[in-house]
Amino acid sequence: MDQTIVYIDKVSELVKAISELFYQQKNKEALAAMPSLLDGIMNLTTMIAEKEGISEESTQELVKVMGESLVAMEKKDYVLLADILQYDMIETLDRYKALFV
Repeated sequence: MDQTIVYIDKVSELVKAISELFYQQKNKEALAAMPSLLDGIMNLTTMIAEKEGISEESTQELVKVMGESLVAMEKKDYVLLADILQYDMIETLDRYKALFV
């Protein structure tokens, strides 16, 4: 199995765990885990950018979702943030995963 797929799976699990914490209103715990998610996203963006045949537009999807996440964080709208992570982020990660199969 491609290392990138394994990494995407790990990032997806982290996204699910963080969004669940927000849904449970454990905001401090969820926010404490966000730096790990950001590191994972940065590493993943690098992996994706290095893959031949992937357009820059494709790599920008993840950046867009992260931007939406940051807006929700700034507004302290943690339910919205959980929704963005749970639905938009997971969907984007699944699309990336398909590129490496």
